[in-house]
Amino acid sequence: MQKRLIFMVVLTFLASCSNTTLHGVDTDVGSDIQYRDANDARDSGVPDTVDTRDVAGPDMAVSDVSDITGDTGQTLKPTGPARFVNPFIGTGGKGANIGSAFVGAALPFSLAKPGPDTREKYGAIKQFHCSGYWYEDKMLTGFSQLHVHGTGASDYGALALLPVPGKDSDTYMAGKFFPLFSHKNETAFPGYYGVVLDNGVRAEMTTTGKAALHRYTFLPAMDAWVGIDTGHALPDCTVQNAQAFADKARRLVTGSLLYKGSLSGRNNGFMLYFAILFDRPFDKVRQNNTAPGSAPRLLLHFPDASSVVARVGISMVDAQGAMTNLGQARSLAFDTAVNMAVDAWNRYLGVVELKDPGDVDPVIFYTSLYHALLMPDDLADLDGRYTGFDGKVHQGSNFFSDFSGWDTFRTVHPMDCLLYPDDQARMLNSLELIMEQGGYIPNWPIAHGYGNSMFGNPGVIIMADSYLRGFHGFDATKALKNMVSIANGARGNGFSGRDGAQDLLKFHYIPADKHKGSVSKTLEDSLADFCVSRLADALHDTQTAQEFQKRSNYWKNIYDPVTGFFRPKDSSGHFLEPFHPTYLEDQGAYTEGTAWQYLFDVPQDVQGLAQLLGGTDKFIGKLNEFFEKSGLKITPYFDSYYWHGNEPDLPAPFLFVDAGQGKYTDKWIRKIMAGCYANRPDGLAGNDDAGTLGAWYVWGALGLFPRYCKGDFWLFSPVVKKAVLHLKAGDLTIQRGNGFSFDGKALAKPVITQEQLSKGGTLILPNPR
Repeated sequence: MQKRLIFMVVLTFLASCSNTTLHGVDTDVGSDIQYRDANDARDSGVPDTVDTRDVAGPDMAVSDVSDITGDTGQTLKPTGPARFVNPFIGTGGKGANIGSAFVGAALPFSLAKPGPDTREKYGAIKQFHCSGYWYEDKMLTGFSQLHVHGTGASDYGALALLPVPGKDSDTYMAGKFFPLFSHKNETAFPGYYGVVLDNGVRAEMTTTGKAALHRYTFLPAMDAWVGIDTGHALPDCTVQNAQAFADKARRLVTGSLLYKGSLSGRNNGFMLYFAILFDRPFDKVRQNNTAPGSAPRLLLHFPDASSVVARVGISMVDAQGAMTNLGQARSLAFDTAVNMAVDAWNRYLGVVELKDPGDVDPVIFYTSLYHALLMPDDLADLDGRYTGFDGKVHQGSNFFSDFSGWDTFRTVHPMDCLLYPDDQARMLNSLELIMEQGGYIPNWPIAHGYGNSMFGNPGVIIMADSYLRGFHGFDATKALKNMVSIANGARGNGFSGRDGAQDLLKFHYIPADKHKGSVSKTLEDSLADFCVSRLADALHDTQTAQEFQKRSNYWKNIYDPVTGFFRPKDSSGHFLEPFHPTYLEDQGAYTEGTAWQYLFDVPQDVQGLAQLLGGTDKFIGKLNEFFEKSGLKITPYFDSYYWHGNEPDLPAPFLFVDAGQGKYTDKWIRKIMAGCYANRPDGLAGNDDAGTLGAWYVWGALGLFPRYCKGDFWLFSPVVKKAVLHLKAGDLTIQRGNGFSFDGKALAKPVITQEQLSKGGTLILPNPR
């Protein structure tokens, strides 16, 4: 879940709701559309035999997409697997199960993600609007150009456009125009978002990856204005140094702003440059906030216009970058852009073909996969330039940032390694560039700075795990040296480093009287050190491998055999009292969790954990108790036991496999998938965290889950009956049968390597046991 004060917000919420100079920039740039292929995967789609239930689901009010016809006469309707995606899943929720999902138009890993930002009568609560939109709202604040997905901290949401009827122009200029809308008039599918506002204006948007396209259709005889708010920001975010210039002759508005979000603001924020080209002339421009340092709000009048199309190029590099990126959409018809976006999504989603979904809901499955492809974001301009972590402009091809590392190392990046290896390789190259330019492998990078959210060293885990899965396209020796430096306490240049590193070396655990989250940090530092050891061993650095193997066992030093839990220990070696294993963040030692939830956060050494707990039988009993006492359902209330909305729990159901009792994995993943995912706005158990929960669902459905820094996967009974993964090297068929086998050969144990799977073949996994 990441980075947030949400737990205090949960308690508060439940208590209160117990009742439930840019002129002259060249505009003559190219208009080629550049889309990334998904490993050259075929657009296989989904067979017609798959359940084609209404993607809206029983509790969703979404307009029929077949009613949407664009100016070209094309019907805007998704085809292929994209037709199963419901972007409204996870946009709602209260308390502990706020999904923070993005609803708007995106491409896989795209920077330009235009979409709606909302509020209620008295404003927007920041914890509900991390991605700008909350399903409970009925008022719009604007359509901004870039968004994060599923995070527990608000960021992005910059530069808002809004269609304004003439009668509301004064209200807009006063900053008080928040048009009402109804969910029954909303439509969203991959690459498209549209809504008919209560005032009758239809607003639609799509994206080319580096540019957003907006189309506003006004009622007949309605005076058409379009607002541009450079000061628009999400809660807990600010805008500084904004400027905008309107050029009537070229139908162009250009400008820039400094945006500081709740994450990006920790490292001075980022500059956003924009160039907005309209498809028709505007004859009047109203502007407020002309004082230096203010954020201008512009209102443009379009005479005799029934519709207006705005094409918005954005860049984090400079004004020319915005113009370059605008070129991607400059001569592109809106409808064509929508259909191209759907095609791009189908290339990605079609990598996984459900031949027989079994008990898997295709809507939830493909929405989960879709969510896992929304981040990280490729920030490089079309010409390959990007702003690095040293603040300088560099030339390259791709530059990914916005890694929600503490979350995504667990499910998303291993998924990318298998399904989208070319993209994962580019992400690893970007992490290497961040290391070289910023000085350190990042934990939670956002824009071109260190976000320093959460704890541990997830960037280290991502790079080490990927190398051990066969990704050798970065300088692993240099990366290993950086990993050792971080583990030994290095920090600086905006990087917060590993909290308590020196004390961990001194005490062999994080002392609770010196550091908050001591138990959580000790456990996750041990996992990171295990990954460093494994990488060092692969690179034949025996000394480092042995040293970090020793460090990776420090988790054992905070285990209390009397209570049977990991407990906070002070610098004198005493466990803190009193101890409450079901208390949230008891003694401040458990970050976003309880002692129960962190008891099984040792996925790298299941046998060692079982031995510590008294043997395999006792371990199995304790782990089953963990699930039995959990509600295993979507709820706004915090669960002291297994809580699917929080990341440290996510590997727990798969630990049974290493203990020789995979039948319990079969049992519990089915209960989790049935109880913790639903086709409705509050259909996630917590923040999706850049697709972390989404990727977990994909793994559960397919019968695989990654073993961190071991280069392989746990195997269990898949929830789908048959699926084909169209991998880069060949098709991988996964289907139920008798026992565990690969290409006709029985597997000695329910584990299979990345190397085996990535070549394709046939994997037989058992029926539920």
